[in-house]
Amino acid sequence: MIKNANKKHNALSAIYIASQPADLPGINMLYELAFTNSLQPTMITLPSTAEIISVNRAACKLLGYTAKELLHKHREDVFVINDKNYKKMLRQRKAKGYSTVFLTGVKKKGNSFPCLVSSAVFCDTDGIEKSIISVSDLSQSILKQKNIDANKEKIVAGNIELANSRQRTIDLENAKTVMGNIKLARRTQKIIDTAKGKIIATNIILAQSRSDKARQRYHKLAEEKTVRAFKLKERQIADAKEDAKDAARSDMSKELHDNINQLLGASRMYIEMAKRGCGNSKMYLNRSSEYTLTAIEEIRNLTRGIATETIIQLGLAEAIERMAADIMQVNPVKIHCELNGFLENSVDKKFKLNIYRIVQEQLNNILKHAKAKNIVISLSQKKGAVVLNITDDGVGFDVNKKQSGIGVDNIKSRAAGYNGTAGFISQPGEGCILNVAFPVGKTAFA
Repeated sequence: MIKNANKKHNALSAIYIASQPADLPGINMLYELAFTNSLQPTMITLPSTAEIISVNRAACKLLGYTAKELLHKHREDVFVINDKNYKKMLRQRKAKGYSTVFLTGVKKKGNSFPCLVSSAVFCDTDGIEKSIISVSDLSQSILKQKNIDANKEKIVAGNIELANSRQRTIDLENAKTVMGNIKLARRTQKIIDTAKGKIIATNIILAQSRSDKARQRYHKLAEEKTVRAFKLKERQIADAKEDAKDAARSDMSKELHDNINQLLGASRMYIEMAKRGCGNSKMYLNRSSEYTLTAIEEIRNLTRGIATETIIQLGLAEAIERMAADIMQVNPVKIHCELNGFLENSVDKKFKLNIYRIVQEQLNNILKHAKAKNIVISLSQKKGAVVLNITDDGVGFDVNKKQSGIGVDNIKSRAAGYNGTAGFISQPGEGCILNVAFPVGKTAFA
């Protein structure tokens, strides 16, 4: 807006110079001096002939001519006139008295350059119609935008390659799982076939050695019962394997949809906002990178399946204590866990995994930002609610100010997913307390 205002000001100044009466030479000299020394390239032409009759120093510098050389030129010598925008400028100026369009300028050496041209028509004190033209060189702006676009393309390409790499890892792990299941099924089938063969052989021997019809009938019924039992067992084994596969695929699909898809969606949104060329493009790209890195970490944890398996086999309390122990091995921090008040059998595994993710997210926030030396994790089940508290003695923060990153939002979102609430109590220099409470209900409890 400042540039546009300067352009309009220069144009009006030039019109004002031409419209002053002859008995005010001091004022005319002042405005002529302002016109000549203006940093905005400006020229005055005759609309009837397109002849250039006055130029300032900035116009000479931009086009590469001396003032004397330019005064022998016409508009078609410094602009590409077969451009449709040039004709548009003439039509608008004739209709409204002024016009602003994008044109292609031509310098003395024949080099063309993109520019924004503002033009206005006025009459001087003698009643002669003239036009003032202001030119803004857009070459540097376009070059800068191209560099920004190139950097964006590199970032997007890098993210795509990284996502492809992670997908290949997931596919490889899935292939290994399928191959393991196939081998297990083959071994099970071999055992069943061997048992069947032994049973059939035994029944044949018994049938040949017994002549009594009643005894033969009895053994025949026993054989049929045994075969039915093995078929039922075989069918149950096959159903159990399929159920296990479906459950694993369902859990992985939900985790990808509920968490990772949202992170990648947010990353794409910030890239799109940065592409619009706003003043906060750098900040949007940083946010996109942050969401992408978080998605990568979630994919890594998902493919390993460490948290889910640990919770299923050992319980939530043991999983949290192991995570705390792992963190203390590589970080200068002490973590104390108070988990005896939590009843493992009162909630389902999905709810346990949700609590585990909240603890994981907050510990990550503390390690990254708080510089804490001591952390206390408390998980208890009181009347009507499951309560999680995580306290640290770190640098703290102002809870009334919006925090950068997505850790806080993730914690609140996970709590809300089970009708819970998450709140932070903190002040700069006073550490932080995270309080998460889940009400007793069907959404959380088994």
